[in-house]
Amino acid sequence: MTYIQDLRQNLQSMDAIPFSFICGLVILGCAAAWVHWFKKTKRARLIEDVPTSSIRSAAQGYLELIGNAEFLPDGKIISPLSGRSCVWYRYQVEKRERGSDGKRESWKTIEKVTSEHLFVLQDDTGQCVIDPDFAEVTCYEKQTWHGNSRVPGFAPTKSGLLDSLNADYRYTESWIEPAEMVYAIGQFQTKGTGEELPSLKDEMRVLLNKWKQHPDTYLKAFDKNGDGKIDQEEWGAVQKAAAKQVENERMQGAALPAVHVMHNPPQKQNIYILSSLSDIELVKKYRNSARWLLIASIALGAAAVWMINIRI
Repeated sequence: MTYIQDLRQNLQSMDAIPFSFICGLVILGCAAAWVHWFKKTKRARLIEDVPTSSIRSAAQGYLELIGNAEFLPDGKIISPLSGRSCVWYRYQVEKRERGSDGKRESWKTIEKVTSEHLFVLQDDTGQCVIDPDFAEVTCYEKQTWHGNSRVPGFAPTKSGLLDSLNADYRYTESWIEPAEMVYAIGQFQTKGTGEELPSLKDEMRVLLNKWKQHPDTYLKAFDKNGDGKIDQEEWGAVQKAAAKQVENERMQGAALPAVHVMHNPPQKQNIYILSSLSDIELVKKYRNSARWLLIASIALGAAAVWMINIRI
């Protein structure tokens, strides 16, 4: 009670400007906690409401997939920080900064990288290419260790407190391993099917514009009279040739297998989430965070009201 009374007296005697600044910070903290509570709650509800789809029968649009992470056929993904093989990584390098007295110190972030490499999610029915760009990624695997070079090149199997005493750098890395279970909710799209092709007229327009920009390469053969110009009759032959090329390209594309891709949703109200936690674990994580954020928001709001009442 004595502490509360002293705080009350200090706030009552405080000048208007510093009081307004402190009160503003408390109100800002209350608003920030409430906004983050809303975001965490929205994510938990979204995961609970969107049903899990199988890749083979998935509809086009916003949906949820669960499967195992795999590499694309063209090779592995290697984290440049630790050299470990993984399908996705995120790392941060911090450098120790000492004060002028040689005692005070802090860690300054000098590098922060998130993987943008594509990888594959595979379930019992098929495969889907995952584009992790702009995704909110949560994963099990995380490691922090220390060293004396900006690029360690490897991650130790064990790291203790003594390793950090004289180290100049601190490294933190999160990753998703191959064959690990991955939960994904985002925009599902099948590429390589006829439904996604633009109209023949639009494709011809693009091709003809390309030919016009490089007439010596593409249009010279159609100039039958050699006057350096494409007249109306010659232009008809150009259009027929363009239509034939577009149709041939369409036929070749139709022979290719369809590729399923998941990426960041175009609608801002939808959220792109990737996680090596299960949907149940992810909902629990979001709910727990939301609970503490709501408590913080209520506490800070009550504190702001109490501070204002003191000065009224």
